[in-house]
Amino acid sequence: MSDTASQSRVEPSIGAAPEARATTPPPPPAAIEPAPVAAAQPAARLDQLSRIEDKTARVEEKFARIENLLHRVEAAALNLEDVARRTDMEKLSGRVGRLPRFPALVAFAVVTAVLTAAITIAIIRYAPGIVAR
Repeated sequence: MSDTASQSRVEPSIGAAPEARATTPPPPPAAIEPAPVAAAQPAARLDQLSRIEDKTARVEEKFARIENLLHRVEAAALNLEDVARRTDMEKLSGRVGRLPRFPALVAFAVVTAVLTAAITIAIIRYAPGIVAR
């Protein structure tokens, strides 16, 4: 297409007079042959279309691979979350298991009450000035 455009354009010479440039007639429009260009266009367009389809197919394949990778990452994250939850539950159950049971709590309460009463009685009996203030 660039060949036909350069053939129809007349370049002025540097030493030519302005009258000479103005009197040169442009070639007639029939001299341009659009037939070979028009015949080559469907093949070029089909070639371009096939390249576009190839690129589209490659992009779709990349998208499918990325989507598959994201699904695997999501599954791994959920798996890690489950493992972390189970580990946290095991730690919590271990800590709860080490807590004292009901009999130990009752014994501690009884010992605390007896010691508190004994200390209070001792203070009242042996140091009456501390309580009277």
